[in-house]
Amino acid sequence: MSNAPSKGSKTIRRVVINDASCLIDLHKVGLVEVMLQLPYDFVVALPVAYNEVLDFTSADWKCFSDAGLIQVDLDPGQVGRAIAHRSQHAKLTAEDCFSLVNLLRIDGHL
Repeated sequence: MSNAPSKGSKTIRRVVINDASCLIDLHKVGLVEVMLQLPYDFVVALPVAYNEVLDFTSADWKCFSDAGLIQVDLDPGQVGRAIAHRSQHAKLTAEDCFSLVNLLRIDGHL
């Protein structure tokens, strides 16, 4: 499947935020690379990648990166906002809050 726009049309690539459970489940059935062929940008915050997806090897991450998975580092202000969300919503994990802040950043809300 190509992500290239067809003639006369403009492809809009939305950003999809992955948390660890999405990546783990898709990896179990060998579909991460297939998912990354979809016409979307897939982004995972580094804390999620490093803290929750411990079973992935360096080779896995390189393969995913080569296929288009984007790992983003959060700046100190974003980390602070994630911690504030966590303190306000105790049922969320820290990684949930990092993903939320990353989504809000991408959507232009931060």
